[in-house]
Amino acid sequence: MGLKTLVRILAFSAAAAMSLIEAALAHAMLVEASPRVGGSVAEAPGEISLTFTERVEPSLSEISLTGANGQAVEMSAARSGATPRGLVAEIRRPLAPGRYRVEWSVVSVDGHSTKGDFSFAVGKP
Repeated sequence: MGLKTLVRILAFSAAAAMSLIEAALAHAMLVEASPRVGGSVAEAPGEISLTFTERVEPSLSEISLTGANGQAVEMSAARSGATPRGLVAEIRRPLAPGRYRVEWSVVSVDGHSTKGDFSFAVGKP
C-alpha cells in the first residue's frame, strides 16, 4: 500500500468518525412553528404545529399552552405531524384575544431530549 492510499484511507476514516460524532451529539431543534414564534394571528388557531431538525418520538414529547394570566389551556396529547420531524397538538377550546406561551419538550428518535418555549398573540398585538 502506497503513502497516497494510506493518507486517503486515514482522511476518509477521520471524516466518517467526525460525521458519527456530530450525529451522536445532535438534538432536535425547533425550525418552524404554527403559529409563528413571536407572531400574531388574526383568528385563534385550532392547533399548535411544530417542526424540528430531527425525527421526534411523539409518545415521549409534549406541547403545552398557557395564557397571559398563566392559566393552562387544555390541549390534546402531541401526535405526529405531517412529517416524522413534526408534532401537532389540538387546542381544545377557543382562544380569546391575547398573548399565549407555548412550551415544548421533545425526545428525538436517537434518545436526546430538548425543550423550549415561545409566545404568539391572538388578535391585535
